[in-house]
Amino acid sequence: MPLEEGGIDWLIGGFSIVTGLVLLILLLLLFKNKTSRSAYVWTILHLLLLSVAF
Repeated sequence: MPLEEGGIDWLIGGFSIVTGLVLLILLLLLFKNKTSRSAYVWTILHLLLLSVAF
């Protein structure tokens, strides 16, 4: 079943907005919390690689 005209644009836009918000929140938490930096770095790298894959 094909997507409606312009439906893929909405999907890409929504994914970009949600991923951007998550990255912003993760960066804020990364700079606020100095103890578990590696967990935040790995999560940010995971999201960036996921974005590149799409």
